[in-house]
Amino acid sequence: MTLQSSDNVIFKVHRLNLEMHSQVFADAGGSTVGTVENEIVSLSETSEVLELMLQYIYLQPQPDLQKVEWEVMKDLAEAVEKYEIYSAIGVCSQRMRERLYEHPIDVLLFSVRHKYTVMMNESAEATLDIPPYTMLSCVPPNVFAAWIEYQQTHHALLAKEFTRFGPSRPHCGVSASCQFWHEHYALIAATLAGALACEGPPRPRTRLRAGSAGLSSVLGASASSSVATGANAMNLRSRSDGRKNVLLRLPEVLERRQEVGGDKCADCKRDLSYWINQTERDWRDARSFSDYL
Repeated sequence: MTLQSSDNVIFKVHRLNLEMHSQVFADAGGSTVGTVENEIVSLSETSEVLELMLQYIYLQPQPDLQKVEWEVMKDLAEAVEKYEIYSAIGVCSQRMRERLYEHPIDVLLFSVRHKYTVMMNESAEATLDIPPYTMLSCVPPNVFAAWIEYQQTHHALLAKEFTRFGPSRPHCGVSASCQFWHEHYALIAATLAGALACEGPPRPRTRLRAGSAGLSSVLGASASSSVATGANAMNLRSRSDGRKNVLLRLPEVLERRQEVGGDKCADCKRDLSYWINQTERDWRDARSFSDYL
């Protein structure tokens, strides 16, 4: 079968391989498409995407997706979903998930289109610090309506953390405020305030290719500029944890304050433990983004 990319590159592909690895081509197996001599089947994907995608229908080493540029990677992930090439769907969706902290809006849209609930909720968390006007210009109306409700819930939880404990906290049997607690609260409040103050104009990113529907050029001010390369899973997870939303990182911040405080004040340590439990409970009980769609 002769396939032609959107940029007019020709690919000669074994029809049997296509039918064995692609549900779409298998379903079209009884038709006459591509069977007429010299007939060319035009596809909407670029030659870069087809070159990668077609490797998954042959018995050969598969491409290293760590080296694929993002614009090509997300188009490849869409293509294997479109043609239902099951041998490539898993690895492509996993690669998309690995990049969600660098391209949260792209990954959110991908996961919504293909109903990947876990990836959808993770990428939605990564977009919480992106300004609403940016999201409005990047996502469909139904997704934005769900996202704005989700963000408002997040802001309510964030505000709750400010009022859960005050800067002054007398302990049992003591009328004066604990000096150690004041230090703990000041640093924790600074972390929370930084999250509220992060909204601003998005930083410019790599310009999109002409004709591309990609949205990776738009990221919030809190997104990290570091790019994951071929690092091992532990390093990748470490970088991702550093870019989590502040509410997800708050228990870690509180635990660090416990460690720093040591045995200086047992009451502070107890109250910080209570704060951790309450924060984790509230976030756990909150509705996920997928619940709003």
